[in-house]
Amino acid sequence: MKNIKKKDLIVIIVSIIAVIILAAIIIFNRKVEEAKSETLTQVAQSQSESETTEITSGTGVLINEVNQSGSIEILNNTRNQLDISGYVVYVNEDMIEEIPEGTVLEGGTVYVVTTGTEFAENEALIISLFKDDSLIKALTIPGLSKGVSYGCITDGSNEMTYLNSSIGESNTEENVIESDDLSFSVPGGFYSSGFDLSINVPEGTKVYYTTDGTVPTTDSELYSQAITIVRPSSTDFVYSYSDGGYYVYNSSAPDSVDRATVVSAIAVDSTGETVAKLTQSYFIGYVGDSYYENLPVISITADPNDLFGYEDGIYVNGKLYDEAVIQGQDAYYIGNYVMAKSISAQMEYYEANKDKTFTSNIILSVYQDESVTNAQKSLKIAAPGATAKGSSIESFIHNSEGSFVLSSGRTDSSKIRALLVKSLLEGTSLDMVDIKPCIVFIDGEYWGLYLMQGNYDNAFFKENYEVEDEIIKVENDYEIPEEYTEFYNYVVNTDFTVDANYSNVQKLMDVENYVEYICANVFIGNTVLDKYKAAVVWRTESSSETEYGDGRWRWLLGSVESSLDNPYSRLGNISGSFSYYTLNTFLTDGVKENPFLLSLMQNDDFRELFADTMKTMVEEVLTLDNELEVVKELDTLLSKAMSKTANRFNSTSGLFETTENRIYNFFLCRPEFIVDYAEEFIENKGIVGTQSVESETEETEDSENEGEAGTQETDSNLQVETDVEETVNETGEN
Repeated sequence: MKNIKKKDLIVIIVSIIAVIILAAIIIFNRKVEEAKSETLTQVAQSQSESETTEITSGTGVLINEVNQSGSIEILNNTRNQLDISGYVVYVNEDMIEEIPEGTVLEGGTVYVVTTGTEFAENEALIISLFKDDSLIKALTIPGLSKGVSYGCITDGSNEMTYLNSSIGESNTEENVIESDDLSFSVPGGFYSSGFDLSINVPEGTKVYYTTDGTVPTTDSELYSQAITIVRPSSTDFVYSYSDGGYYVYNSSAPDSVDRATVVSAIAVDSTGETVAKLTQSYFIGYVGDSYYENLPVISITADPNDLFGYEDGIYVNGKLYDEAVIQGQDAYYIGNYVMAKSISAQMEYYEANKDKTFTSNIILSVYQDESVTNAQKSLKIAAPGATAKGSSIESFIHNSEGSFVLSSGRTDSSKIRALLVKSLLEGTSLDMVDIKPCIVFIDGEYWGLYLMQGNYDNAFFKENYEVEDEIIKVENDYEIPEEYTEFYNYVVNTDFTVDANYSNVQKLMDVENYVEYICANVFIGNTVLDKYKAAVVWRTESSSETEYGDGRWRWLLGSVESSLDNPYSRLGNISGSFSYYTLNTFLTDGVKENPFLLSLMQNDDFRELFADTMKTMVEEVLTLDNELEVVKELDTLLSKAMSKTANRFNSTSGLFETTENRIYNFFLCRPEFIVDYAEEFIENKGIVGTQSVESETEETEDSENEGEAGTQETDSNLQVETDVEETVNETGEN
């Protein structure tokens, strides 16, 4: 120790102290970690215990099995208890049972609903569960034979098939009924993860299949083992290149596209004859995706060559178009997409919760509206004879006519204006066709946000007006019923300064409804009022005592996309900015050059009604507060889908937000201007601006001015201007 220097001793002592402190720290940390571990274990145990008693709602419920006897088995496919109180069970559109209060299912257990009657044999069904009018779960059941079930192979499985009944008990593979039909082990639909898909091969056949939307042939892949279904690459797409050319890259093609796997299969017998066909779409990994939330999805599958083939593809310019261009000719009228050709296709419809409720073969064509030359074109779907009872698509299919339009928005690529106007006018006498936003896939590739638009058909009038009688209607500029021609000529050529004449016309038309139609369209700046596509005029063929069966003419709203500050408004055949808030829509031909309206404007009572109606529109109906409320809902529902659609077609970024701002400013500023314009229009009895129209009513005889209702003789044919281009573009217009 004597040899140890004082300096070294200090170092040794410090080192020993450091070691002691380090050891203490290590021991302390171990104790802390042990304490943490113990705490986490206690939390985990607590959570585990709570899971056995937690009651959840709306998640994990499945329709596990349906038997032809009329029994429906509802499964709690979770480990937790599930409160199904108040769930309402529907078979097609018929309510079967509301599940009583206090009905709680333990995890993995079932609740059985008995309809009391057998289901019709071999007829497809849709079984649906609703809670508070919201769809919780739906299952499409193919036709059932006597005593047979359809459901999950094992409880809660994605795999579904025909079963021997195990209602009230667990489903097992032993209950599977062998089938000789071409079928897939998993129905088309939305799934969170991939799986192996088996195909049931009918005896004596070979099955060939494709997974890219193409039509299978005997040169396609021969089925020999289960197909692995996964989410396809978003960059490995084909058909989205063909939005205007023929499988070539162009500036409007996207960088990536959401894709589904479309499995198409054919069964071919020993003679080479195709005896069965089947196509299903599988969406992997999109469950819960915010871009699809609360929106139904339509998957269209067609032969890609029928859609995008150079010579005959209905979606592209085509060979004849190119030949006309190179020869310096007007190619518009011979583009494939304006030739009104139709092709065969299949459509699958998925509800907003992504359960499939409708599948049908369809007739597909490009709809002839203003979007016909755009990358995202409107489409017409015809499914004649198809039924969709129990599906939300039913109002669009309608068994009587079986067709509807998938609109790309016409001149409004944001797709907000029609939905907004329809909603704002719900408290008035004005109505519009059914409109519903949806997402469309074509041959497995994302085609963006569309608007499903129904028809003004017999089913529409029956459902909305309880009208059973035949309807006479005017829907376009080139099919004018004789009954309307006579009525129109009467109004144009009658002196309505005579009160008796005005009283008479009130028996022939719903004057209040007509005034609301004019005022609403003028307020929103609708520039297509000179065309019948802005309205449908209708009445019942005969007259009855019912409210809408009285045989009076009424007006329904048509196209409203060229309004609300749309920079791509249509004014005649010109596209431009004709609907911003300062513009006086009274000066458009649809108002200023409207002899029908101008004739009625000569009556004092009519002008007073016009003033009161416009005041109501400005102060109560088409208000900024109402607009903000509706747009807020539309923004929540559509903004993400619209953003994704804009990216898909390389549209202007922020399109939806820009449109919202334009519409907001319109409603903010429009009242200041429209009130003055309306006062001028009313004060001058419809003679406004630089107009120099001499009222036809001034030519009536003095005897008629003394109070006798009557009309002048006139040409029996209503004159309607229709240029060639408009006729071609609007063929089949709603």
